[in-house]
Amino acid sequence: MSQPSLEPDADLPRSALTAGAPDRPALQTYETRFDLSFRHGPWTFHEFARRPLQELSVLLGKRGAEKLSAADAAFVDFEAGSHPRGGSCLFLAGIGRLRDDAFVVTQYLARTPDGERDVLECAARDLDSAPQLVTFNGRSFDVPLLAERTAAEGIAWAPARDHFDLLRMAERLVKRRFADARLVTLERELLRYTRVDDLPGAAAPRAWLELFEEGSDRLLQGVLRHNLLDVLALPALAAELSFRIESPQDADERETLADVRARAGKDRSSLERALEDDPDCFRALLEMSKLVEREDGDLDAALDFARRAQDVAEPHLVDAARRRIVQLERRLRRRGE
Repeated sequence: MSQPSLEPDADLPRSALTAGAPDRPALQTYETRFDLSFRHGPWTFHEFARRPLQELSVLLGKRGAEKLSAADAAFVDFEAGSHPRGGSCLFLAGIGRLRDDAFVVTQYLARTPDGERDVLECAARDLDSAPQLVTFNGRSFDVPLLAERTAAEGIAWAPARDHFDLLRMAERLVKRRFADARLVTLERELLRYTRVDDLPGAAAPRAWLELFEEGSDRLLQGVLRHNLLDVLALPALAAELSFRIESPQDADERETLADVRARAGKDRSSLERALEDDPDCFRALLEMSKLVEREDGDLDAALDFARRAQDVAEPHLVDAARRRIVQLERRLRRRGE
């Protein structure tokens, strides 16, 4: 069986490997530069850099959320194994940044357990210069892992001001339409990109164990390739999600976006945009009923929105619409008296 290649595709640029420096013999650094014309799925880096990404904040599910900037963001993926002294060990950090003429992925690899400190120092230094992070499941894994390991090693690091976890954002948009919400599944379903000969991320701890216990690189190149592919997928997925917010691809996405907009923003423009996406969005109709009464004093219009909400309500939401209708009818009677 042939050794897996570091390159995920035949046209992928070859990584430049920097061996451990004399004062850091346990650290290796790989740097791979991708021309802006390089394509991952349907998106080139040039197209990603030019996309209006502000709408992505809708999928964060909160009003006034931060806006993603392609130029400011660091695209991050970590691999972890077991430390000989117990606990987790962050042995591989992949960080991608958009430069003027390329997308550059830097991978820091610890070749020994002691080399983890070098990886942590390099990752913390690189991420300190990035005001935004983009990850996939980073709120549950990558960021807590880096915070825990830097604290344990006495290395100063504070998470970026803005964090875009594409797993949570994608889950809001696609919900349970696919078998699972793994990155490779979303690549296949949303980006029309299928990985070939990809070593599963679950094999990373075994690769780390072989490296420091047996001195074997048998799985290491596969882990490096997997990590590189994970980092490459993040800008493409961000571009695809922003495109689908702008142009929903089916009725399910329109309904989901309308509900997300109604939850995130209860101002008139947000609710009107939600009803453009889905005229039968229960949450938007009910919130619009409250808004036109509060801001316009128009009880008749408020009652109309509440009745429309009742007409489209799912069984567990019907009572909320009915209570709203009863309130408005009572206020209209009082006004008439």
